[in-house]
Order: sequence, then C-alpha cells, then structure tokens
Amino acid sequence: RILTPEWHTNQHENIIEYTKTWWQTRKAQYGWEKIAIFTAYSYENEDYFVCRTYKDILSEVFWEENILIGDIYDMNIIDDEYITFQWQKIDALLSYFPLEFFLTDVDFATKFFRLIADKKCYLTNPLESMISQDKLIFAVVWEHIESYSIEEQEIIKKHIPYTARIFQEDSKKYLAKWRFGRYGREIYTEQFYTNID
Repeated sequence: RILTPEWHTNQHENIIEYTKTWWQTRKAQYGWEKIAIFTAYSYENEDYFVCRTYKDILSEVFWEENILIGDIYDMNIIDDEYITFQWQKIDALLSYFPLEFFLTDVDFATKFFRLIADKKCYLTNPLESMISQDKLIFAVVWEHIESYSIEEQEIIKKHIPYTARIFQEDSKKYLAKWRFGRYGREIYTEQFYTNID
C-alpha cells in the first residue's frame, strides 16, 4: 500500500520505463557519458545478475561500452579529482555494494564522499537508500539512538528491529551474522549456540 501508487497494480509495473526516463533526464541535465554499476564480490550470481539486468535497461540510454559493471574494490580515486574504474573516469555510479565497504578504508571513504559532495561524480542512489540494504547499519543506529530527536527515536523503535553488533544474552530470540557474512554464509540462529561470551 505504501510502495504502490493507487493507479498501479504493483510497485514494479512501470519500473523499466521509470528507470530509463530518470537516467535520460539526468544524462541530458549533467552531460553524463560513462557510468559504473558497482557491486561487491561481483562474481556472486545474484548481485551480478541484478547489475547485468540494470545494464541491459540502461543500454537504451547510454552506449553499452560506457556502462561498466565492476567490483567496488577495483574503484580508484585519481589525484583526489576523479573516480575511475579500469582507469576510465566515470561521471556517475550506481552503488550495489554493502556500506561496510567504507569501513575498510576511512581515508578512501573521506575522499570518495568529498568528490560526491563536490559533484565531481554523482552517486545516483542516495545514501539513505542504502540503509535498509545493510543491516549492520541497524546496529549503529541503535547504538547512537540517544543522539536522535524524540520523534526520530520513535520512528527507529517502530521501524528498525533492535540490532547489536555484540550479542548480549537475554530472553530475546536472535540471529547472529558476522560482519561480512553473505547469502546465508556465516549467518546463524540461536539454535546453533548453547553458550556465548
């Protein structure tokens, strides 16, 4: 009900047309020519399939050779001025990678976000859209819940499941996931544990 406009039968009804129109508008507005779709662990079938599908849609907007699919770990920043992939300067990027990537290199993250803020490159999906993509952020939000306004705290408590990076034993049911666990690997429910420090 929230995601689907009243005049649509489902939330994906016009997603391909909407996506193409969105990119065509920005391409004309900003002069984008070369874009990158970044994932992490790009050899994972699910992620690569999503990126490939997105490229197929955008091939009607950009030259196909100007749509690059790659692993976020192969992205480079040159002279603090350009974001590149395979040594090609990119105008805009679509992120399809976990936020904790930025925890692996704070200096790189600082440069990256400075370039985005200075519009040297465009991050086409806003950062807030990545929050629900990475449940580790849930824990960070809960750890700092007191820094939010009362209204924001109520929204967090209503919509974000309580999450902690370090398990504290109590009566709650829980799921344990290592920071880089993916696709069912390194993810455990309480039935796997009898004792946790």
